[in-house]
Amino acid sequence: MPSSDKALISAKVPKPVKDDFVSVASARGLSESALLREVILTVLAEAGHQFNSEPVAPGRRGPKERTTFRYRPGDGPALERRAKARGLPPATYLSMLIHAHVRDAAPMPPEEVRALKACVSELSAVGRNLNQIARGINAGQQEGSEPLSKHLNEVRQQLGDLRAHVAQIVRANLMSWEGGNA
Repeated sequence: MPSSDKALISAKVPKPVKDDFVSVASARGLSESALLREVILTVLAEAGHQFNSEPVAPGRRGPKERTTFRYRPGDGPALERRAKARGLPPATYLSMLIHAHVRDAAPMPPEEVRALKACVSELSAVGRNLNQIARGINAGQQEGSEPLSKHLNEVRQQLGDLRAHVAQIVRANLMSWEGGNA
């Protein structure tokens, strides 16, 4: 049905009735609007009216599972500050918060993921150094020789730096989500 053929129907009901309606809609995997549409079409069908469109199937909310909500006055600036601190647009930040809440897992914002990817690159460099050391040992180079000791010290330093960097990323992430600054 084209959008120009659609009209809005609204009604005021007591809050407990609305709360129950929201619960039923949620249990069916529908939005309030989709459930209300189903109810209206069902009542009209029972009265003998026929329509070309079918009610929305349970569990379907559309291709992107989009939800719209309103937040309280004054929350906008706080939302923007927190999203900016995470390097995210507010909508992406809210989406991550919701995902974290329903999945019970602290999300990792893109900037932190990039930092961990950089750590993986560093680990690759450490792996290359370890390969050089192994080749030196296999070629008969003695453990006490200066080039081997130099490589081992470089690897030890790189591993220590990498450990500190990863620990700092994880600590900052956990503190931010657990400390109420998510």
